[in-house]
Amino acid sequence: MKKYITTLLLVLSILGGITLQPSVNANAAGTTKTVVYSNFSQCKPKISVISQSGNKVKLCISKVKGATKYKVYRANSQNGTYKCVGSTKSNTFKDTVTGNKKCYYKVKACMSNKKTKILSKSSDVVTATLPTQNQTTTKATANTETNTAKQNTTTQNSTGAVSTSQDAQSYANEVLKLVNQERAKVGLGALTTNATLQKAANKRAQEIVTSFSHTRPDGRSSFSVLDEYNISYRAAGENIAYGQKTPSAVMNAWMNSSGHRANILGSQFGKVGIGVYKANNGLYYWTQVFTN
Repeated sequence: MKKYITTLLLVLSILGGITLQPSVNANAAGTTKTVVYSNFSQCKPKISVISQSGNKVKLCISKVKGATKYKVYRANSQNGTYKCVGSTKSNTFKDTVTGNKKCYYKVKACMSNKKTKILSKSSDVVTATLPTQNQTTTKATANTETNTAKQNTTTQNSTGAVSTSQDAQSYANEVLKLVNQERAKVGLGALTTNATLQKAANKRAQEIVTSFSHTRPDGRSSFSVLDEYNISYRAAGENIAYGQKTPSAVMNAWMNSSGHRANILGSQFGKVGIGVYKANNGLYYWTQVFTN
């Protein structure tokens, strides 16, 4: 299964192959014709927000077999006027937004050549909420960074120590408990975890000691760790932090940042791996890696 990311990153489900059968004629001009294919016209690409950081929004678009590009539309309200803000030949799209704290997106798949242009239905609408300033930079003792599906986040604070791997696992279990308490408050289902996802999260916890960002030390996206551990997903997100001494402290920091909170309370997620690592500098490094 192909994998599409969520850092604040849109996440789309993958559509299977589509057999195209023509059902509508070309236009009168004859030089450029628009043909609607019965199956293709009924498909609805899926779109999700991978990340929202500063004034940047990154979207993920489900792959539609035969599509040559995807047209992305944005509006300032869910029922507002959607204007095309660009197109992409890949399954991701980056948009720069000015003046709006919340934007609404939808996408159409296109198949085109010199004489034919085919459009799918519009996807369902997704919402991107841009982080406020204090989500990217706060006081020197509490630095926060968000990069979602995705949905990636970071926080720093004071020092502490996890002495053994058993302690780290205990702390990870406590963070999971606190996450699910917060989700229960808003009527969301509990997240689960597994050993493989925990390994991926622990690896990221070690990596952010070297590169405290959603880019890995080798320059790849944080979500590439999921590929390394053969974790299939359609939605993914990451929160990272360092310096908090306890699970409650790091959860308090995350829940008080809208970007981090959005990952924790993301309805698109069903699983989370939680990494806890004590570096030689005596600081805790924390990660949450979310998947659908």
